[in-house]
Amino acid sequence: MANVVVIDEDLSSYRVIKQLIGSHHRVEYAEQPQGALDYVRERSPDIVFLRVDRGDGMDLLADMSHGGRDASVVALVDHVELSRVVDAVRRGACDVVSHPIGVRDLQLAVTRALAWRQVPAGGDTPQVAEILGMSAAMVRLREEIKRVADNRAPVVIDGESGVGKELVARALHRLSAAGSGPFEARNCGALPETLVESELFGTERGAYTDAVRRAGAFELADGGTIFLDEIGELSLPAQVKLLRVLETGDYHRVGGVGVRRANARFVAATNRDLKRHMEAGLFRQDLYYRINVFRISIPPLRERREDIPGLVRHFVRVLREAGVCGRAEGFAADALERLVQYEWPGNVRELRNVIWRALAHARGPLIRASEVSFE
Repeated sequence: MANVVVIDEDLSSYRVIKQLIGSHHRVEYAEQPQGALDYVRERSPDIVFLRVDRGDGMDLLADMSHGGRDASVVALVDHVELSRVVDAVRRGACDVVSHPIGVRDLQLAVTRALAWRQVPAGGDTPQVAEILGMSAAMVRLREEIKRVADNRAPVVIDGESGVGKELVARALHRLSAAGSGPFEARNCGALPETLVESELFGTERGAYTDAVRRAGAFELADGGTIFLDEIGELSLPAQVKLLRVLETGDYHRVGGVGVRRANARFVAATNRDLKRHMEAGLFRQDLYYRINVFRISIPPLRERREDIPGLVRHFVRVLREAGVCGRAEGFAADALERLVQYEWPGNVRELRNVIWRALAHARGPLIRASEVSFE
């Protein structure tokens, strides 16, 4: 249940909002503009519905948004005009609702306003800043990362493509005792079979035609973490070589004779069911049990839809800071609802790309549902 304050000289807005959402949220009234800012600061509501097209409404909106968003502000207007919507969004409104207020528009505005509060303005999540989301699943994930981080035992991260497995690996590295050391990531699915050994262990000059002396991933990760993504794609011969270094800690460069010692935390990731892969004879049983000490599973985005609004806000901020072109400063409530209802087969990676495309092609300050494309 959210605490909602309606600020409008006209009581009709308060009465309509109270009638439409009052059974689900606490709705109070504050007369605009005298004392409204102090009233909001004292009450600390979750959502403020503020009339902005009368009197000093726009200035009051800017004052409420200054210095952070303790409350999410939804601008109330009589008519939707592009210049007024642009001004409201720039001054800190998370959405704009016009009269007459419809129940569907109001529900979507509340959804967006509550999501606006999910991710702090600086983007931080305590201790595990890489992993965003306020769902129970993501809270558990962050706790699991903190619990496992300082243990030197191998970790397998599993989850569908695009859920953020490398982000979890980087969080494990950063929070571990090896956090000041290097983080070396390799995607096993992208390595040609003929180059896997040299990529992991390095080469000596003359080992093969045009071979030069170079360090491999294990050597480069010395004192830090080596992360092998899509480990289920490794061939059986490559798995044998990986197993040896994990069991003994010893390896040598391709074409070399000197024994080197591995000193790196081992983290792997996969979008496959490694146990079934093993039972099918495609993954070595001894390697499976060697790396499967700690397992961290990341849920797909469709199973934690409540995280989508906060992720949208995060990506909008990041992409705009990166200079993505377009006029939009955010997603309107109907567009946000469309994003929440989508199945997201590509997970968070797909969400980021959809947001990027929408921002780049937006025609107004708020992206509407009709402007969201999943192709």
